[in-house]
Amino acid sequence: MKRKFLLTITIPLILLSLFHNASYAETNCNTRFDDIPHQNSICLHVNYLDYLNVIDDSKSSFEPNKFITRGELIRQIVEVFSLKADISGYENLPSFSDVKKRNPYFDPIYTAKELNILGYRNKNSFRPNDYISRAEAIKYVVKAGRIDNYDLFYQRGELDYIDLPYTNPFYSYVQSAYLSTKGLPTEEQILTLTKAKKFRPASNLTNYEATKILTNSHKLIQKTKYPKSGTQIPPTYTIYDSGYIIYYYEHLGLTIISTHKEFDFLYHPYMAAKVEEYARFNNFTYVVNGSFYGGSWKSCSHAGFLNYYGTHYSHFKPPEASNQLTHIVRFIKSENRMEFIDRNDFETNNTDINTLEFQTGPIVMIDRKIQYQYVNPSKNGTKSALRTMLGTTDGYEKFFIITRKPAKIHEVGDFLLSLELFEGKSLDVINLDGGSSTTLYSKNHPEINFYPYKRLPILVGLR
Repeated sequence: MKRKFLLTITIPLILLSLFHNASYAETNCNTRFDDIPHQNSICLHVNYLDYLNVIDDSKSSFEPNKFITRGELIRQIVEVFSLKADISGYENLPSFSDVKKRNPYFDPIYTAKELNILGYRNKNSFRPNDYISRAEAIKYVVKAGRIDNYDLFYQRGELDYIDLPYTNPFYSYVQSAYLSTKGLPTEEQILTLTKAKKFRPASNLTNYEATKILTNSHKLIQKTKYPKSGTQIPPTYTIYDSGYIIYYYEHLGLTIISTHKEFDFLYHPYMAAKVEEYARFNNFTYVVNGSFYGGSWKSCSHAGFLNYYGTHYSHFKPPEASNQLTHIVRFIKSENRMEFIDRNDFETNNTDINTLEFQTGPIVMIDRKIQYQYVNPSKNGTKSALRTMLGTTDGYEKFFIITRKPAKIHEVGDFLLSLELFEGKSLDVINLDGGSSTTLYSKNHPEINFYPYKRLPILVGLR
């Protein structure tokens, strides 16, 4: 379930809502769930799935030992692997008598069916509210994630479970999942061999078992998709925190907050409160400084164009008016997706209530290429200063980049391209603001705070 947007307008305050894998030995973990212990592999697995925005935001308890239903597992599989399919044909002619349009699992179940993840079912029901067995769950995960080993047909003797003979119809799926991560540390394995050497294929799958399987399957696919050369820079340490992942680079002077969740664009143009006080009062997990403004914390206006879901708060700045504000950040609420648009290609007449747009810049990087034609002419672009930037690899995964040491914009771009975090991935980055406005507040990890006592009229809040 996705996070809901919030709009609060008061006078003088306007609240506008907008919205990797490091070594386990170098991590610090806590979650938002009251029944998940901190600082262990369970915390890391649960937080990773929360980071992917798969776990219901309204839940305060995770219930790790509770059995997961068939419908819920399919929903999580479809969201973890970002599966898409045209399911319009099922709306009037559903294949399953117990999964009709009003069923909350309608979309993911028929997406999985259309992609042949469910396989051939000679039945007219799916039983979405029944618990799912461990064997069938593994089948669906392996097919959805395409976790495959082309040599498996020659390795049947390598499956070590004593209760799963090769004649079992789920044997090949369990084998694929087991062998694909067999040599990794236990906490990184999709399936782990216990001392009893039993898989328990007919047993119901628990919430935590599903989380570990999905987390490590997703990480395996990411490693395969973006192989590491071993020469890129790893983080000094990593923090898994309530659905966010924070990468801290000591020598580069970088802190990166990554999330798939939405963020709040906070605009309070009169008598701004201190960042840490405002963050605590509104229960934000993280807060960073936002885009540019003219004036001071006592009275200001947003620099450049600002369109809050159809309501325009400030005017567009053309090139002759600013060499800094080169692009517009557009966020489409209904898709939880953002993009960066060159102002030369931008039209200011958008009144869509699902779209937020704000002008900032300069653009730093497009598809891993530093945009010197925008960076060099921009104000202070070639001078060393503190920076706050916004990046994305696909429009959905968002990165808030804060420098703790002064740097030129292109130098920050070079730093980012040297990181293991972004190796092999597409990366777009835009400058938000910096200098004396640079700030970072963390509710749970004050050790990474950076000037949280400042008063700033434009912030980005992460709940």
